[in-house]
Amino acid sequence: MSASEFSRPADTRQIDAAPLHLVATEAECAALARRFDLVRVIRLEATLSLAKGDAAILATGTLSADIVQSCAISGEDLPVLIREPLSFRFVPAGQYQPDEELELEASELDEIEFTGTSFDLGEAVAQSLVLAIDPFAEGPDAERVRRDVLKDAGEAGPFAALAALKKPGTTQISERNIIIQIVSETACAAAGCTAALIPAAARRTATAAAATAGTAA
Repeated sequence: MSASEFSRPADTRQIDAAPLHLVATEAECAALARRFDLVRVIRLEATLSLAKGDAAILATGTLSADIVQSCAISGEDLPVLIREPLSFRFVPAGQYQPDEELELEASELDEIEFTGTSFDLGEAVAQSLVLAIDPFAEGPDAERVRRDVLKDAGEAGPFAALAALKKPGTTQISERNIIIQIVSETACAAAGCTAALIPAAARRTATAAAATAGTAA
């Protein structure tokens, strides 16, 4: 993987009790928006406290961000405030044991491998940002657009109605149909996500998809 757009390396030999405050620059925000296919990343900050475990480093704190994403239905700009708890366990290469069932308990930490004595807090925060984004988020015009395009396309059959809900030039599609495309290892890899963080993403996305389907039914 290429160099991180938001790199904040830390050294295992220089861990102390003072919390670390990470703030993305304007250029870094722009690069992250391109990487994660967002309209804009306005602000990205994180506060982390580090502690040494045996060979691992534990990092806990909070992520805070302001982003602009596209509405899943209308494609309009949708401002979103994100605030997420962070829990990482940085482990030396070779000691990470991925969960074969791709499930994590809420109390478990996301494990991230590192080599040597350096690990990247910024990249872990960046990956947590994209995993916190709701891909099914809808703006105020979503219901009107959904109603209008389905009405216009209804007479042409179900496939035309489905195509009408897909914004030209994007991969946005109605939430009922995108459920079968829940975030997977391939999708997360395309965004540059560490394998250890994929289970949390899949779980959050599946929950959002199920809730949306229940509302639409």
